[in-house]
Amino acid sequence: MVGYGHPADVVLVGDWDGDGRDTLAVRRSSTYYVKNGLRGGEADRVVTYGQTSDAALAGDWDGDGADTLGLRRPPASASPSTQPPVFAYGTLRTGQSGHGVVGRTTKELPGRAPGLDLYLISGYSFPWAVANAASTDGIAGELFWFPSSTYASDIARLDRYERYDPSQPASAQLYTRERRATSHPGVSAWVYVATPRWAGIARDRGTRIPSGDYLRW
Repeated sequence: MVGYGHPADVVLVGDWDGDGRDTLAVRRSSTYYVKNGLRGGEADRVVTYGQTSDAALAGDWDGDGADTLGLRRPPASASPSTQPPVFAYGTLRTGQSGHGVVGRTTKELPGRAPGLDLYLISGYSFPWAVANAASTDGIAGELFWFPSSTYASDIARLDRYERYDPSQPASAQLYTRERRATSHPGVSAWVYVATPRWAGIARDRGTRIPSGDYLRW
């Protein structure tokens, strides 16, 4: 027997098997418990074909006169991604010298990353994103989404290009990789941001790009 009554249970009643008797179905997390009849004495059936986000629906979907237990599953896009895109603002952007490093993507969008300023430092051929909470417009760039199957290797490749080693302290690096908000509602992305040491150098000796756009300044 199944102990029904968990606060998160969804309970449906209908003649799911067409035998003329009501059947009790309970969804708990990703499992459906189906009771064969309400009179007792029959064994329970456990069905594990659902997802926690499924909506259970009752109706005579096949026209046989008996209710059928149906599921409505939201599209994958309705779930927030656990693999954020990368926000590229310099040489990784389309048409720039490092764009070939980006590799295969599943989606690309232009956008901005607030809370950042963009600087050039004499002697370096690439820009530096420097944290500035007062910068509401932020900096311009592109968001690149990568396939789930290659996501880890794609991020590792970009880390190497940016000379970022997550195992090393910030003091030994040019950038840190930070997850930051973007101009797309609900979308955050990895951004390579100047470490405190290099941010200080950029502010003291660098040139700020007023537009925040490496390609249009």
